[in-house]
Amino acid sequence: TLIVTLLLIALSIGVGVLWNPRVFLICAAIFYGVYIPLYTTFFTNGGGLATGLIGSLGYWLEQHGVRRGSQPWYYYLVVNLPVYEFLPALGALFAAGIGLSRYWNPAPAPDEAPADPEAPRRFPALLFIGYWSVMALGAFSVAGEKMPWLTTHISLPLILLSGWAIGWFVDRVDWSHFRARRAWLVAILLPVTVLALVAVFGALLGNNPPFQGSELSQLQATSAFISALVVAGIGLASLYRLGEPLGWGNVARLAVLSVFGLLGLFTARAAFIAAYINYDYANEFLVYAHGSRGVRTVMEQIEDISFRTEDGLGLKVAYDADVSWPMEWYLRNFTNRAFYGNQPTREALDAPVVIAGTANWNRVESLLGDRYYQFEYIRMVWPMQDYFPKPDQTIGARIVQALADPQMRQALFNIWWNRDYTLYGQLTNQSFDLAQWPLADRMRMYVRKDIAAQIWSYGVGPAQLSLPPQEDPYLENRQTLTADLVFGALGAAEGQFDGPRGVAVGPDGSVYVTDSRNHRVQQFTADGQFVRAWGRYGKVEDGTGLEGGFFNEPWGIAVGPDGAVYVADLWNHRIQKFTADGQFIRMWGRFAQDGAFDSFYGPRAIAVDAAGRLYVADTGNDRVVVFDSNGNGLDIIGTSGFEPGALDEPVGVAVTSDGGEVYIADTWNQRLQRFVRDELTGEYRFDLEWSVSAWYGQSLDNKPFLTRDAAGRLLAPDPEGYRVLVFDRGGQFLTTWGDAGADNSTFSILAGVAVDPDGRPYVVDYGNNRVMRFPVP
Repeated sequence: TLIVTLLLIALSIGVGVLWNPRVFLICAAIFYGVYIPLYTTFFTNGGGLATGLIGSLGYWLEQHGVRRGSQPWYYYLVVNLPVYEFLPALGALFAAGIGLSRYWNPAPAPDEAPADPEAPRRFPALLFIGYWSVMALGAFSVAGEKMPWLTTHISLPLILLSGWAIGWFVDRVDWSHFRARRAWLVAILLPVTVLALVAVFGALLGNNPPFQGSELSQLQATSAFISALVVAGIGLASLYRLGEPLGWGNVARLAVLSVFGLLGLFTARAAFIAAYINYDYANEFLVYAHGSRGVRTVMEQIEDISFRTEDGLGLKVAYDADVSWPMEWYLRNFTNRAFYGNQPTREALDAPVVIAGTANWNRVESLLGDRYYQFEYIRMVWPMQDYFPKPDQTIGARIVQALADPQMRQALFNIWWNRDYTLYGQLTNQSFDLAQWPLADRMRMYVRKDIAAQIWSYGVGPAQLSLPPQEDPYLENRQTLTADLVFGALGAAEGQFDGPRGVAVGPDGSVYVTDSRNHRVQQFTADGQFVRAWGRYGKVEDGTGLEGGFFNEPWGIAVGPDGAVYVADLWNHRIQKFTADGQFIRMWGRFAQDGAFDSFYGPRAIAVDAAGRLYVADTGNDRVVVFDSNGNGLDIIGTSGFEPGALDEPVGVAVTSDGGEVYIADTWNQRLQRFVRDELTGEYRFDLEWSVSAWYGQSLDNKPFLTRDAAGRLLAPDPEGYRVLVFDRGGQFLTTWGDAGADNSTFSILAGVAVDPDGRPYVVDYGNNRVMRFPVP
């Protein structure tokens, strides 16, 4: 960057000295006399004059590779110039036309004295500014970064060209005629007539042309057309009568100046609307990656809550990395602001107000539970981007097609004139309502219920001022456990994982783990040493996974009393059975929702009892299916619903050794249910349920597995709550351990859980791609 900067400076000095050293030095002095005191930190940081020039250019060059905005090459030509800089663009075209006509038809040189060879050469201003304009438009169009504020670099030379063109027309009007012969009437009639003609052609080309019927809107269109036509006719007739004495050349040039004047008013109108009306709204194309009014609303509420509860800005506000822009700045005066990045924990979220971006909603809501009210706002907006390229149509063809359609012409005019997207949205089946703007990044503000009860004006209703906060019911018996064995890391090599899900312990202590995104099963010794792996990717849907041993994201895994290994092949919708050393035995299942035993929709978890009966959580079909060890259907537990005995997204399954009791993690109903087997019929019936203050999110990762230890306790992971919950068989909460993190006592999204013969739990830390063994809790 330094070399490029020095070369450009040297080149500019060389060109200036060759042209006219004296004038060049004067111009340079004027430029830097304004630039240095007003646009640099020279008086407080003298070195910043040099580093700023070099650093700013270096930053801009780096952005080309980033391609921030990913705008198409025609972004300035098709969007920003027509919408905002139409006057400079049109003026530049006039200047180009005048310049070319002068080149092709040069005026005869007047008789004058020979030129002084010592006099400085006349600077070709029009040619230079034209070159500047073309190069600026070309350079910024091919540059990687294209942003609305960079349009100013293209507009500046166009403005100079427009000024030159306007000056050319002004100089060629014979103003002496206009001081006599009532020429002032022509100056008044010209803009009125131009506007009337615009109205006439606009009515003919719009989506509601005249003389189309007798409905009110059609009659109004006809009336407006006739009125504009009458005004235009009177104006043209009057101009014809008044213009002949003035000379038609003068009238024509004055007409052009009238058009420039009207466009100047339109430009001022567009600038005023953008700067003072739509400055915060995405319907302006200049509002790019812009903080929305939702940010202001959130801050107003936070400040009000803080002053009403803390008598100042001492309110604790927790916020994440997603919303750090712009919240880091807006919360700068809050003494208790707490940044938790992308790792929300219970301690970090222990605040009256929490703010989270979309990436952390599921995890934050799992930790907050039902103790907070939730409010959603738009954080950042982008303008409409339907002008982006389409693979089947060039931008030129799209423009021609749009302009050929009266409805689309009117819709585009409405956007250009009033930033009104209503008709365009109707034609394209989109909603451009500002409150639900489609190109937006959202955030949520969570207000603790005891605080919200005091701030009744936010829609939660007035209440007593001292409502005690609702505590997490599982904090009282929380303990800290440190894993005594950890194995695994991200990768595809032996002993590495990419999205581990299920874990099971065999009769000999072997540990089996489903490595979902590597589409395989891995076997380890009890102390975490790799033994073997089997399986590879295959998709039944496209015919590549029809044989045994092919997986499409294996999740659940269980080991039978004879050592046989059962695997839930999630997206192939089937169960596969293997020997203890990975030899394929059989498989069953297909994708269906017809209620048959072998109809699966994303089976996720498996449990096996001492008799070898298999219990499969058929998650997508909201049921648990019971099979014998050969895959013959025995019973179906549950139906879709929320009443006792019904299921909604069941995942984890645990069973007593004799199969008399089956426990199911009924995820989206946020409860555990117990079913017992009828000794006479062998069928399972509902027996007990209890609520679980967890499993709030509905993400793909919030799928709690379940296991049962020898003491009859149930271990239920809270995947996005970073902890394992322990209950007795009757639903009494006993203890919990875990938090967010990556050390040997914390997790990053939990998955499977299993217990070895000594009662030690193995927990799959899916987010950290590892398996952890803990002491008996």
